[in-house]
Amino acid sequence: DVMRAVELLDEHEKEVDLIGPEWHLLRGLCKEAQEVRAKFDLGYGAKGLAISPKDGKIVAMLHNNTVAVVDPSSREINHFGPKNRTWLPGYAAFSNSGDHLVVPYEDVRFAQVIDWPSQKSLHRLGPHDDDVWSVAISHDEAYVATTDRSGYLAIWELETGNPIGEPKKLCKRDCYATFSPNGLLATGGSDRNVKLWNVTSRGVEQADKHELHTESVEAVRFSKDGTMLASGSSH
Repeated sequence: DVMRAVELLDEHEKEVDLIGPEWHLLRGLCKEAQEVRAKFDLGYGAKGLAISPKDGKIVAMLHNNTVAVVDPSSREINHFGPKNRTWLPGYAAFSNSGDHLVVPYEDVRFAQVIDWPSQKSLHRLGPHDDDVWSVAISHDEAYVATTDRSGYLAIWELETGNPIGEPKKLCKRDCYATFSPNGLLATGGSDRNVKLWNVTSRGVEQADKHELHTESVEAVRFSKDGTMLASGSSH
């Protein structure tokens, strides 16, 4: 895509009417992108990124529906995962210890837990009734939270893949989740609300709710000490 953009910019460089601020902005963006590609060329755009706490390797979900593993020290890039899908969600999450990685499965209604660094698939989490949209691993590595495009939240045991309680309907579509260091779970989605949940061996119980946005919530993150929560919306 960057190479094609450069070709178009070069092709129209002599057309005076098109040489304005936007042309120079695009030229600058393409130059930056080319410089990045020279450092780590994954071959495809990345939809989800995670960094291993154990060995510092970078995991990226690519647009060709494979998982790329980048070693920053050796610059070696390897790929694994499904290749027969036309589309996969873009998420990847490591556990705190770096022993486990959660990425999409071939059937997008499932997420899969992978042993790290062996990259061996341990178990699947699912099925949801719709595509798994985001994942989060609790800091004590006891639970995995998965959300789907239909607005459901499910909790699983990380070690076994067994479900905890029943899936809970949060919003109409596209929900996101994150854990705090003390185990509190925060979710956000198309209902424009940020909700806080207590997670137990029986499932989730709502602890609080905040109506903070006028559009869909598309990101939720706790601070490292768990005292603050940031949320972002589509507008």
